[in-house]
Amino acid sequence: AQRYLAESAPLPTPVVNTHYKQVAFPIAPPPLSPAPGSAELPSIGSAAHEQGRCRPCAFFHTKGCEIGPTCSFCHLCGV
Repeated sequence: AQRYLAESAPLPTPVVNTHYKQVAFPIAPPPLSPAPGSAELPSIGSAAHEQGRCRPCAFFHTKGCEIGPTCSFCHLCGV
């Protein structure tokens, strides 16, 4: 026995507004500080590096830090 799908109502035609030629959702402004994991801030603990108030990560330059960008120790020390 064959089964047939019931016919559905046709989809409505989309309305295109040609009057407004702008992005529907505003673009967020750039962040005020570098993102963790970036070259400027390789870890959260690196944020105090410029002020000399950071503590170096013992693992980053040896076997590698397993915590990564969320590490509370500095990944910039020793570079």
